[in-house]
Amino acid sequence: MHLNSGELTRLITSDPYWKLFQPYFKGKREIIRTKLDEVGIVRNSLAHFRPIKYDDIELIKQNIKHAFIGIEESLIEMTNTYAVVPTNTEEEWYKPLITLGTDLCGVQLYQSRREEWIRFEICYSCTVFDQYDGERFFSCKTLNLLSPSVVKQFQKLASLCTYVSESVRHVAVEKDVPLNVRKDVSIIFSRAIVKEHHELLRAELSGLLLKIQQESELMQKDHLARGLFVDTAQIFGELKETSKGGRYWSVNTASLNCAFGENDPPEYWGDIGVYHYDFIGGTSRFPWMPSEISSPEHPFL
Repeated sequence: MHLNSGELTRLITSDPYWKLFQPYFKGKREIIRTKLDEVGIVRNSLAHFRPIKYDDIELIKQNIKHAFIGIEESLIEMTNTYAVVPTNTEEEWYKPLITLGTDLCGVQLYQSRREEWIRFEICYSCTVFDQYDGERFFSCKTLNLLSPSVVKQFQKLASLCTYVSESVRHVAVEKDVPLNVRKDVSIIFSRAIVKEHHELLRAELSGLLLKIQQESELMQKDHLARGLFVDTAQIFGELKETSKGGRYWSVNTASLNCAFGENDPPEYWGDIGVYHYDFIGGTSRFPWMPSEISSPEHPFL
């Protein structure tokens, strides 16, 4: 179903659907409709190639900020799932899911502050091989978990989760200490979904972990092999000096990041980092979109 902004406003504020959307808007229905309609007027001018003024842009920012403050708060709650789910949780879904894991993939469960969202974090140990060490430089290959494949290949998971994100961690390199690299892939669900579908989630996640384990074992034996979930990446390290004469290894793990692709599902959000306020009206790129909303302007260049 494809709707324009005016049709979306009518749908959101209609009698049958307002009760579903109202919890995410802090304002009366008539006020929300008016603010969204004002944004729609500016949008229509731009869509029909009519010039817009600076005041129009400010109106959009203010209206979005006021109308979507409740949505901003919901997004912040959903993306800040850093509290560990307590080990004495007695809900039926907890024990079957917390026991998931393989030799290469640990699974940890986190929740949001109000416990409305559950995050499944898959901690993948990236096996390092073909390492070359120099006095001030090193390079190596490592196995890498392809995060977008989680929702590409396991469509039942994609239909139940809200989004998938990733992050790369590495232990500081010291002389004679092996490089320790980890890729964390997080799958976020509403708690209601976990309660209702925990048996299906266990089956799907078990299948996903098994596929990752099998492909990783194959590629450890055959470095030229490739999988749907696991690939290889090159990592570089350089010995640098601080202004006070100290020395440290700077490690470049950028090749482990899975960039957005045109064919990636909208549930894949990449490395979203730390979520901040005024995201809807103040950002140039949303995590579920492979391209920027608008290019930055440089009037003096």
